Amino acid sequence: MPDLRTAVVVDYQNVHLVGHGLYDSTRLLARHATLIDPLLFANHLLLERNAAQRIGMAAAVLSRVEVFSGQPSPAARLRWLLALAGTEGPMRA
Repeated sequence: MPDLRTAVVVDYQNVHLVGHGLYDSTRLLARHATLIDPLLFANHLLLERNAAQRIGMAAAVLSRVEVFSGQPSPAARLRWLLALAGTEGPMRA
């Protein structure tokens, strides 16, 4: 069975803020001192995922990491929705 090409999308701000308080090694440090490395995070995620798979199931292989941070932008979301719909004009039902 061929490996699964996998993309990992990271909501950096949420992973950083939630992860800060989860571990004794980081809980007492300042938030700016406990940043994550998105590539290491994605690789570890797939390592755990692959270890939990049943024998014979395809392994996930990292092909891409997308990182987003900050507040969502309504204008960027509209551009994304229009691109997804394949149009630049008003979307139709």
